[in-house]
Amino acid sequence: AGLAVGQLSEFSLIIAALGFSLGHLDEAVLSLITLVGIITIGISTYMIIYSDKLYNLLSPYLGIFEKKKTKEISEYNKSGSYDIILFGGHRIGRIIIENFKDKKDKLLVVDYNPDVIDILAKKGIHCVYGDVGNQDLLNEINLKKAKFVVSTIQDREDDLFILDHVKKINPKVNVVITTSHMHETFEFYKKGADYVLLPYM
Repeated sequence: AGLAVGQLSEFSLIIAALGFSLGHLDEAVLSLITLVGIITIGISTYMIIYSDKLYNLLSPYLGIFEKKKTKEISEYNKSGSYDIILFGGHRIGRIIIENFKDKKDKLLVVDYNPDVIDILAKKGIHCVYGDVGNQDLLNEINLKKAKFVVSTIQDREDDLFILDHVKKINPKVNVVITTSHMHETFEFYKKGADYVLLPYM
């Protein structure tokens, strides 16, 4: 939220020009305000585009401003160790869950949709509510003993983040990513994915 308002607004330049024309500001101050405006407008554009990466980079230092205990893991997470961790329990994820329903004690589903979490909880499937882009959430999940990590999210940035984070913690785990774009398939393989699903091809 702070990155979106980090720039000096163009309205400030109008006010500064008006102050200069009335003789309240000299040329040096007007030049400084203009320079600050150009720099902050230019930089803030890239800060907004890469805000997720900036947050992940700065979050360890920003922790002093947060509450000591913040957990997104829901009450439906009944065990600490799973063989299969599935990110995304809707659509394609639902098919995977159906295939593993006889081994549901070994399966953990992570989803951002509270309705999906409620449905899974009623079926007795272990699940976690939370955003996969949140590194704190991934740190709460025991990835060291997982044999398979499957993502059906189909969001390139989130999938790359999951792939990188999981492989750092557990290099032996098999990571399966889902995408609907052929060019992303090659990118995921280069980044270390063990298998990429192309459900519409």
